Amino acid sequence: MDNQTNPLEKLFADDVKSLDLNLLSTFLANYIAIDRNTQEFGFRTPFKGLSNNLEKLEVLFLASKARKILTEKQEEMTTSEIVKLSIMPEGSVKGSVKRLFDDKKILKNDKGYYLPDYRVSEIVKSGGQNDQ
Repeated sequence: MDNQTNPLEKLFADDVKSLDLNLLSTFLANYIAIDRNTQEFGFRTPFKGLSNNLEKLEVLFLASKARKILTEKQEEMTTSEIVKLSIMPEGSVKGSVKRLFDDKKILKNDKGYYLPDYRVSEIVKSGGQNDQ
């Protein structure tokens, strides 16, 4: 069977990573903007309308991953950094981060918390909806 008639040929892509980046970009554009100069997050109205803090955190961690790709800024975030963003009541940050970590939905290293790559498509496909 030559390459022209092999049905598996359609599995080839020139840039597999760009497929996921397009998906990530399209999803995040609804919720967050990244300031080109300061690299700070701006939260759009749909972000503020997310129904629970876990959803907000997952979108935030996705945005942090995207920002690292764009700017080389550190992806990991501490609870103090999240509190400073004022995206949820201060008292809810630590508990919500702990819940995501305990449920193995985020990981932690010496720099802070971050979203594992394998969760990107899961969150995007769910539309940012996290079952509490």
